Amino acid sequence: ATSQFGPGYPEVYFSDSEKNPIINYTMAQIEEKRFKARFKATKVETYTIVIKKENQSAPESPYTLTCAVNTTKVKLAGKGVTDAVLTAGDPTEFQINTSEAGKGGLRVDVLDPEYRPVSVEIVQKDDEATVNYTPSIPGKYTIYIRLCDTLIPPSPFQITVLPVVEKTSNIVVTNNSGEVLTTGRKISFTVDVTKFGAGSIDVLAEVVGREIELEPKVEYMDGIFDVSIPSPISGEYVVFIKYNRKDVPGSPFKVLAKANAPKITASGPGLQVNKVPSKKEKSTDCDSASIPLL
Repeated sequence: ATSQFGPGYPEVYFSDSEKNPIINYTMAQIEEKRFKARFKATKVETYTIVIKKENQSAPESPYTLTCAVNTTKVKLAGKGVTDAVLTAGDPTEFQINTSEAGKGGLRVDVLDPEYRPVSVEIVQKDDEATVNYTPSIPGKYTIYIRLCDTLIPPSPFQITVLPVVEKTSNIVVTNNSGEVLTTGRKISFTVDVTKFGAGSIDVLAEVVGREIELEPKVEYMDGIFDVSIPSPISGEYVVFIKYNRKDVPGSPFKVLAKANAPKITASGPGLQVNKVPSKKEKSTDCDSASIPLL
């Protein structure tokens, strides 16, 4: 409020704890003789605010403002900052929520495997920010996230970016697709990627026409992935396998599972077997036999 100053905008000066001036701020009039000044606090420290007009200071000016945040309350989501494996050239993003951490300037730095900065776009709306970047080369990326110049734990984050697989023709897949399995048996695959080196495999399995959640089990050793998938019910199973987001040869695979035919048993008096004499066993008492006379 500037009722004691008369008409016109007041002069507002911001400075940090080392008395360095802050020139990036905004001033807006919200009603007659009332103004709103806003600046972004980038560090956890005490800031000084001086308000005056025509060399006349506002009552109690200068003011102090302390920026304090709780970085442990910051929430992160999205594969661009988690343990997910990315592929070079694929745009990625992640979200930062600071609603419970406090107000403050947000800074994100992404470094490529050669510690060169990667271009980052931050789209912020209220307490939610979306960070966009594109890893261009394979390797380990390092991500630093700061709120009020304080690192968000467990920053820095490490992200693995894999090379682009142009062709998967050299990947050897061994499997029991095309067979008819009995329910309960595992659908099994081996995916040999020794000619490609390190990479990530994605497996999706479903039963045609049924909403059943299947959990593939994947094990890796010496360039070979062993994949096993349960087959709990009868039906046609479809299995999608990707290596570094590229379909492996033959994917999707189809496997048919059928239940075992149950053993049939019968019992009861109506099923008792009586012996019937054969023709050889049939005999006639000739002494008592009578032959009709014609």
